[in-house]
Amino acid sequence: MNFSRYAYRSHQTQILSEADLYALVEQARRLNALDGITGLLFMSGDYFFQIVEGGHDAIADLKLRLARDPRHQSIETLLDEEAEERLFLGWDMQLVENDSDVRTQAVASLISPRQLPENVALFLHMRAA
Repeated sequence: MNFSRYAYRSHQTQILSEADLYALVEQARRLNALDGITGLLFMSGDYFFQIVEGGHDAIADLKLRLARDPRHQSIETLLDEEAEERLFLGWDMQLVENDSDVRTQAVASLISPRQLPENVALFLHMRAA
């Protein structure tokens, strides 16, 4: 089955509190499970980076929601492609915060750089300055 894979980065319009961040992730997990979307949310400084995969309509709807979400500004598409296999099977939404070298390296190591375009692979390995 073919589906869509989409990755973007955006600036946060305001720094989220820990409680707000976890509420955002829980909401994303619920919605993604309903929509058949899997993926990863990576936080680095005041950037969001997300890579998601799912049905074409579900990803198109997600892109529209992101564009209307006041927590994001300057959304930059890094990847928008058709895919044949999932990289994040079983992950409704995995959160990676860039304050943990161990977690960042563990998640980045799950994804072979050969599977992603260079700009996405580089972002996964970036550290906040």
